[in-house]
Amino acid sequence: MNRLIAVASLIILAVTLVVNYMAGTGGINDIGTGEVSGMYPTLFTPAGFTFAIWSVIYLLNISFVITNLVLVFRKPERFQAPLVKLFIGICIVNTAWIFAWHYDYILVSVFIMLAILVQLITAFIIVQNSTVKGFETALAKINFGVYLGWISVATIANLSVQLSGKANTDWGQPDLIWTWVVIATAVVLAVFLLLRFKSFAYGLVIAWALYGIFSARTGQISELEFQVADAALLGLGLVLVTSGYVFTRKLLSLRS
Repeated sequence: MNRLIAVASLIILAVTLVVNYMAGTGGINDIGTGEVSGMYPTLFTPAGFTFAIWSVIYLLNISFVITNLVLVFRKPERFQAPLVKLFIGICIVNTAWIFAWHYDYILVSVFIMLAILVQLITAFIIVQNSTVKGFETALAKINFGVYLGWISVATIANLSVQLSGKANTDWGQPDLIWTWVVIATAVVLAVFLLLRFKSFAYGLVIAWALYGIFSARTGQISELEFQVADAALLGLGLVLVTSGYVFTRKLLSLRS
């Protein structure tokens, strides 16, 4: 049964990658994923280059799936069955999100994104609480830490899109307050997971997203955008300082 699950994860990941490639090149509903985002600009939306993180996420996904495919045949006792099953579910829901997003079912896409988030949180907790040592556990921690970090940001962005009007750039004070709140939420989550689980993968992804928000808002003429840039920069500093603190403590504990 585990062998079937492992092979299924490889096939489903391949389908997910193909669908995402089609989405990025306008092969679904004749519009690219970024073009849909452009129809719903928000103060929280990061700069376009930030989305390059998906390349890292999918490389980690491929590594995770291949590692478990090898394990199930060579060291079946180390096969990460619960994580692989969750990963299959994440891939399926990821693909569903693409179609909802590209066909402009934004509210549906919010609920689908929440389903991805819940599965990633479950996988993250499982692997963080694992007592098994080894390469596969370390890889799973990085894989799900990075993925969860970005989906945390994407969920907030998706919800922000639902709350904004199409092609609306007439932002007001409520938009600014909402953006401050969600930036603060992302920073608090990153700091908590760094301190609680030493999840540098999650923290650094949040830092990357905050840098993307800062870059998108810097140089704009709106006072609100300047204030968002300042908030993102402050949040970025807090996450990086926390990362440095946790890393230093970890080094000191290894030496003692």
